[in-house]
Amino acid sequence: MPLIPSGFIPPDDNSQTQVYLELPPGTTLAQTSVAAESARALIGKLAHVQSVYTTAGGGAVGTDPFAGGGANSEVRKATLTVLLAERGKRPRSR
Repeated sequence: MPLIPSGFIPPDDNSQTQVYLELPPGTTLAQTSVAAESARALIGKLAHVQSVYTTAGGGAVGTDPFAGGGANSEVRKATLTVLLAERGKRPRSR
C-alpha cells in the first residue's frame, strides 16, 4: 500500500484557505465580530500568514440587498479568508 509523503501539498494549492465560525443561535453581530477578531488575531500570528480578510454577519448569496435583513441575516456567522505565503516559500508540513 503506497504511503502519502509527509510533506504532501495538493497540486491545486492556491496559497489561500478559509476558516468558518458559527456561534450559537441568539448571538449578536457585535459578539460575532469580537469572536472573529479574536480568531483573526490568532491566525495572523502564525508563520507564513500574509493577511486575513474577515467578514461577519451578512445575508444569503444572491438575495436582494435592499429587501432588509429579515430571516436571511446570519449575524452569528463569520468567514476568515487566510492568504498564505506562496507554496514554495512555506515549509512542508510533517
